[in-house]
Parts: sequence; C-alpha cells; structure tokens
Amino acid sequence: MSYTFTTMASPVGELKLVANGSRLAAILWENDKPNRVRLGPMTEAPENPVLLRTV
Repeated sequence: MSYTFTTMASPVGELKLVANGSRLAAILWENDKPNRVRLGPMTEAPENPVLLRTV
C-alpha cells in the first residue's frame, strides 16, 4: 500500500492529510505520536485530488 500526503494550516495547528489512492486514510495532528497510526512510507503529493478536496 502506498500513501501520499500534504500538510495544511488549521486553527488547531498544522495537519498532515494522508491518502491511499483515491481515499482519505488519515488526518494526523502536528504533534501526534509517531506510532499512533501505522501507515508505512509516505510520499508528498499536494496535487492528489482527494487531498486537494480535503484541504
């Protein structure tokens, strides 16, 4: 499974939006514990359509 991500500013701090193909897989908090959500390797892809719609 490959994951892509982008980050966005929000009123609660920076969020990392993670997608798996055409589905949103996770929204991670700025200071989230590294192993709270185990997703594997991620590639930055701010042009991913699901991430653009989520932002």
